[in-house]
Amino acid sequence: MPWPGVEVQPVTARIGHWHADARDGGAGPAVLPCVRWLRPCRPAGAVVTGAERAEATAAAKRLDDLAAELDVRGFAAHVIADGGKLRVRVQNRSISQLSDTVYAAPAADGSWWLWWSWADQLAPIDDVDAAAFKIAYVLTPA
Repeated sequence: MPWPGVEVQPVTARIGHWHADARDGGAGPAVLPCVRWLRPCRPAGAVVTGAERAEATAAAKRLDDLAAELDVRGFAAHVIADGGKLRVRVQNRSISQLSDTVYAAPAADGSWWLWWSWADQLAPIDDVDAAAFKIAYVLTPA
């Protein structure tokens, strides 16, 4: 599995919190804390719990599954884990301008979701087929 731990830089937001994105002035999914293989950490030295590490690892696995499903449907998709966010970059292979980034992050109630780049919920993290269908629908020309 390519995700033994999701190595990212520490950030100030915590799981379950919303953040304001300075680029667009809007709110988006929570920024994940760093999850390290041997020494999990958060800003200010708080330790990530085993449950949070397991959730982030499961989310990374779901993103791998989503990328594979989108590949079967004819889209280029690759998983990115940097800057404190787990995401999949998806692009229509025929029309490269049709592309988007889908994020994995917890909602306010703590349940994990896939999120559109404009901060709307796409599908629950475990519903990869529904997410792939919706993404394919949006990124396919009429």
